[in-house]
Parts: sequence; structure tokens; C-alpha cells
Amino acid sequence: MEKKCPLCKKTKPVSEFYNNKSRKDGKEWCCKACLQEKRHKAYLERRDMEIKKARQWQMNNPIKVAGYKRKFNQANPMASRYYNLKAKNREKFQISIEDFYSWYDHEPKECFYCGIPSDLLKNVKQYTHKKSNNLFTIDRKEPNGNYEIENMVLACPLCNLIKSNLFTASEMWEIAQRYIKPKWQQIAGVALTPLIPPVKLRRLSKEEMNLLPKVLTVKAISLPSVVSRATIDKVKEINPGREFEEV
Repeated sequence: MEKKCPLCKKTKPVSEFYNNKSRKDGKEWCCKACLQEKRHKAYLERRDMEIKKARQWQMNNPIKVAGYKRKFNQANPMASRYYNLKAKNREKFQISIEDFYSWYDHEPKECFYCGIPSDLLKNVKQYTHKKSNNLFTIDRKEPNGNYEIENMVLACPLCNLIKSNLFTASEMWEIAQRYIKPKWQQIAGVALTPLIPPVKLRRLSKEEMNLLPKVLTVKAISLPSVVSRATIDKVKEINPGREFEEV
């Protein structure tokens, strides 16, 4: 069964028309494509008014807005972190939510600088700022760079706070290993696995990138990038002639 749309003048199957019980044939008067286009144009005409109206409602109902945000954050913790970062750093946030999820899944769940694992963060929360919530923060190794895969690492709240925009990634690593890590060990009563100093890695060939594990590949994408010696050893196995430069 077919029906002609009066807007585009095309005869289409009735499946291309939305249902409408108020009409005799039970279908909308125009096809889905034309109706969607019509609604979109109408929205664009009143867009500014709708945005202003929504913002005014949010200002008049702060308790409800906070409740909705809290429920969303609890149900979607990673999505919440992604959108919060994107809202605060619009110009420097150069990563899609899919890539963000992939990066987080492959990133080791320990502080890039002091090495404290996620399960020990709760033991030392009293020594970090109140908003830490036992979660790792997302730090940029190069503070003035963008939020990109090769420039992002997980860091404990204290290391991120101390590093700020003052220290480089290698400088913060030295500070954390020398002063912060021993404190974590003393407070948590656990000896953390020693980290190996990071090094600067030259750009890898496509063949070398394909042979590296995903976790290591994330840290070896661009020049210069800070990666672990485990990555260096893996690359040397693939290409013994590869040169490396200490930070």
C-alpha cells in the first residue's frame, strides 16, 4: 500500500509515514522525511527562545537540576567525567567519547607519577582534597597541550594538584617517586611496585606500532611522548637499531 506526500510530491510506501490515529487512514499527512525537516526548521526558528527558556527553568529549580545531575553522574560516571572535562576545556578537548572510553579501559589503573593503585586511594583520601572521591584524575603530561590520547594519563589527586602547570611530567615523576610514593607506602602499609623512569621515544613506524600491545601503543603515538621502559624493551625486540633519548 502506498501514499503520496503533498510536500515532496512523491508516492511512498505507508511505512514511510508516521502513525496518526486522529486521521482517517491512520497515517500522518506527509512522509517522515518531510515531517522531520519541517520540525527541524520550526525548531531552528525558536531555538534561541527554547534555550533561554530551559536556562531560566534551571535557574529557578536548582535543587531539581542538582538531583538530575547527581543521578546521571551515579549512573554514568565515565560519561560524566568526559562531559565535565569537555565543558571546562572546549578548545583543548580533542577526543571523542568513544576514544575516551577506549583510552580509559586500556590505561593502567594506577597513578602515572607515584604508582599508587586505585584500591589504595580510599586509604589516603584524608590527605587529598575533598572532591577526590577515591577516583584518579585525568592529567595532561604537557599542561599547555590538548586533551589527546598521547597527552593524557591517570594521576592521583595529590600528584595532579602538586604538578599543576608548574612541573613537567618527568619532573613530577621524580618528585612523586622521591617524596610522595614513600608516604603512600607508609600510610597504606603496602610496598608499591617500583616504577621505571620514563624516557622520550621517537616516532615509531606503522609496523612497530602494530606489533605493540594496545596499552603500550597508546603511550607511543606522538613525538615526543613519555613512555615506560617496558615499551622501550618491547620496541628494541622488534627493532634493535631504534634510538631512544632520556628525558
